[in-house]
Amino acid sequence: MSDHSANWSADFANEISFADGSFVDLGLHQNQMAIMPLVFIRGDEIRPLGTCFSITNDGLCMTARHVIEEGVTLSAPPQRKTELDPERDGYFGALYISPEIHPEEPENLLGGFLPMYAIYTIDILDIALIKLSLPTDARTGELLRFPAHPLRLRPPVVGEFAFALGYRAMTWEVDHEAKRQTLQQKYSATKAVVEEVHLGGRDRVMLPFPSFRIAGRIDGGMSGGPMLDAQGQVMGVVCSSIPRGEDAQDSSYGSLIAPAMGMTLTVRDRDGGDRQAFLWDLVEGGPITVDRENVTVTRTGDDIQLALRGFHLNARLGS
Repeated sequence: MSDHSANWSADFANEISFADGSFVDLGLHQNQMAIMPLVFIRGDEIRPLGTCFSITNDGLCMTARHVIEEGVTLSAPPQRKTELDPERDGYFGALYISPEIHPEEPENLLGGFLPMYAIYTIDILDIALIKLSLPTDARTGELLRFPAHPLRLRPPVVGEFAFALGYRAMTWEVDHEAKRQTLQQKYSATKAVVEEVHLGGRDRVMLPFPSFRIAGRIDGGMSGGPMLDAQGQVMGVVCSSIPRGEDAQDSSYGSLIAPAMGMTLTVRDRDGGDRQAFLWDLVEGGPITVDRENVTVTRTGDDIQLALRGFHLNARLGS
């Protein structure tokens, strides 16, 4: 699946025309099986938060930490953080769209809401890992696997193109009589040139983590979406944008992927138990595909060291 999804991403980058500008709204596309909007649902309210994208076939996704923090704040009021009732406090997850046409409504595609059941963050990065429940084929009960995006650890270089994708807007209507909610979402993309790379962080307050800047527009709902290179590999996670107005070029930022390899998450081991692991452990003989050119990774005991041009990471499991 990883190789197949890499072809999807690369084909997408080549087939979408940006001739009329660097920012375009897209129609339905196969990439939406692996790039999904994150939403908060409570009663009749559906609040869009940002975007996530899958990095394994079994529901592990990546997004921006600030998107997750907004969702957690909505679903877990301070006085009820330990006793959450989904009916009362709401649901936090992703909206999945399959490429299959609804048998009774040919103008619509099959899909649905996927609850989030695990969240992993790290204070020094604007990157988060989440686990989504896999979609199920309602006719057969079979779990449906996600396409998975390949990752690129080496940083971009000034002058290369980046493709940023995400959901910049969403509207919905509730029909109580039919027990139905109708959603319309704007799936958008930006193609822009990388203008700066900040391996040590751009500043101490807003962007203190390894990041890069592109000369292009990104809207708020696209936060957490992938930034692809020309080969379809994810080299960054959309984290912020600075609109410059009509007479100046917009600037947008992506978090570099490499530091996320030191994040700790819980995985299932071969005997069925849970254990802590680095994200990197899912690369070595695991389900994540990465381009590690010019990147050195040393994994010893509970520690990991990662080094690339101008950047070094030392992390310990659970830290």
